[in-house]
Amino acid sequence: MSRVYPDGRRDVTLFVDSCTMTITCGRADVVITDPEGKVVRDTKRERIDYEKALAQSIAQLVPTDPLVTKLLKSFRTAVEDPTDELVHLYEIREALSSHFGSAKAALDIGGISKSEWVRLVRLACKEPIQQGRHRGEHLVLLRMATDGELDEARGLARRFIEAYLGYAGKAFGDSSASR
Repeated sequence: MSRVYPDGRRDVTLFVDSCTMTITCGRADVVITDPEGKVVRDTKRERIDYEKALAQSIAQLVPTDPLVTKLLKSFRTAVEDPTDELVHLYEIREALSSHFGSAKAALDIGGISKSEWVRLVRLACKEPIQQGRHRGEHLVLLRMATDGELDEARGLARRFIEAYLGYAGKAFGDSSASR
């Protein structure tokens, strides 16, 4: 509200309602430079280089390795079929176990920790989640997976694929560079 007096003086009163605002953003990129201005670390450049090397590795392996094709198909199907997303992501774990003869042998390829391996089982099979594998086995009402759970499951499945690509002899750079 604004009030102007005959002598030109003005009073302004502001009425504010309370509100809550949440801002969410994706991955933040960081450029670290030394005192001379030389770039020491550029996370955006690292991520771009990593993704390019990953794509090259996949392009080299797809024609010769049917397991790579199967892993990528399951990942793509998971993204395209959100109703059964965890089912398709779990297929990646199953394909690796089958290819290597056991879960233990799949873990021995390197790049996959036992806790990650077990975590995908928990998300896809144990939690009472509508997108999970064993929907009819839960005695409680199923819930939708949270965005965090789905992101975590996608990340785990991607790590499993990357571990296999590294094992297959087509290393594509430092896997810590971008995630």
